[in-house]
Amino acid sequence: MRKKKYHKKPIYYNTISVAINRAQKLNGDAKTKIQIINHNALQHLLDGRAEKSHLLALAAAINMSDALHLINLGRDYTALIAAAKQCILRIYSTPNNAISVDDRDILMQWIDLHDAQLDIASNADILRSQDIINNHINSGHVERISAPAQTG
Repeated sequence: MRKKKYHKKPIYYNTISVAINRAQKLNGDAKTKIQIINHNALQHLLDGRAEKSHLLALAAAINMSDALHLINLGRDYTALIAAAKQCILRIYSTPNNAISVDDRDILMQWIDLHDAQLDIASNADILRSQDIINNHINSGHVERISAPAQTG
């Protein structure tokens, strides 16, 4: 007899409040905190002061944009999200995280898209997007950010 793997089931004490919470838009404080982190990271990148943590924050935000677009929040912007991903990969692989004017423009358009996605996303949309990202990571089909080229 084969034993089944144990899966802990979530316990919802008040199913109505859980349903209402998931249907509500993203909390204003949480949305603001996310936007501050993302805009700060982008500003550091544009000013030439970006560290690895800033680039990783932008990569995570782009992944969230991609997942949100897969659940029909920004479906028309597939090309922009793909271009933003390529910008981050290209910037991270160059010495001193150099950024071109074209990359700057793409990232500025993308951050506006991401802000708009957060404006209309519900809590359930964010949870589904996180599940999509985690499933994608667990599948192993991800583009890894490689270390920047060494100079000198």
